Amino acid sequence: MKSQRHYLEGQRWEFSPAVDGFETTFVIGGVGEAQPEFGWNERKYDVYVQYNAAARTLIPADWDGVVLSLTDEGMDRSVTKLVASNVDLPWWWVYGRRIRSKEDEPNSSGVLMCDTVSDGLEPRFEEAKQTAVALRMQWESLRKHHEKFDSRMNLKPSSSIAESWQRIESWYAENAYSLDNALGPGASTVKIEEFQDAIGMKLPEDFIESVQIHDGGGWSVPWRYGELLSLNEILEQWRLYSDSQARGKYATEDWKAEQIKGQIKPVFWNKKRIYVSDNSGEHLTLDLDAPEDGTYGQIIDHSHEVGPMDVVASGWGEFLRNLVADLESGKYLYVEFTRSVELVEDLERNQR
Repeated sequence: MKSQRHYLEGQRWEFSPAVDGFETTFVIGGVGEAQPEFGWNERKYDVYVQYNAAARTLIPADWDGVVLSLTDEGMDRSVTKLVASNVDLPWWWVYGRRIRSKEDEPNSSGVLMCDTVSDGLEPRFEEAKQTAVALRMQWESLRKHHEKFDSRMNLKPSSSIAESWQRIESWYAENAYSLDNALGPGASTVKIEEFQDAIGMKLPEDFIESVQIHDGGGWSVPWRYGELLSLNEILEQWRLYSDSQARGKYATEDWKAEQIKGQIKPVFWNKKRIYVSDNSGEHLTLDLDAPEDGTYGQIIDHSHEVGPMDVVASGWGEFLRNLVADLESGKYLYVEFTRSVELVEDLERNQR
């Protein structure tokens, strides 16, 4: 049924029923006309509802409101009275957060489609309160973290692959959780030889030494490299991508690698790039096709969007050695709320 009201951008409407934690009015921030040719048959309204004063002690300091999307019918079911017109919203209303400058602008905004205004608000308030709790827990964890790690100086680098693994496991056991169920047992010599035969290449000695200690197991490699893969999983992915490339579906000649830093061949991917971790297409990659000024077995940071980006270590042994140094110097912190190991500088940025 066609709405009897005419809703315009900048109008402030009172709505009902009221919802705990929010003002009782909203402002129409944007109007999207129907576009039947794209399957969009109804006009849509993006409305902004602010948290009330009582809620602000329970939510993150910079959270200001919620953006909802409604149709004419949803508006009719929600509104009770027009309060004002020509209301100007701040530029950051689409994010629901008070943002100091365009330089701090987030990459995305969140708009919740709902049947009525009241329906969409209660879950958002709960989310805001949970986020505030998580931030307070992070702050307390950061405080304790600095007390523990700021005094640590002149840590000795690992002298072997075995020592690196021992120190990584010790750090996790003391500061996060046990890796007993997150790291697999070592691969046998036969298994390693079968893997090398399958890919037709020799693995670097430091990677062989490492996989003889731990062959994958599900450990999430800090901080964004995803799951450490076993030889079986590495081979499965290698075959998948090799087959896709042969069929012209992956890493074809027109896939450009244009964001490379360091000694990496300007190729998106080939069979001599071995993905050893996986985070939804983001990989630590064993480079067995390095240029003359690179190193056989160097570790590349690979993005599924732009391909190889940077050399993060000259080899797997150096990667593990650097990770030990970063863990023991306090670069990372375990966050209980998300059960993940995060960069301290990222957590501190979130607290600002």
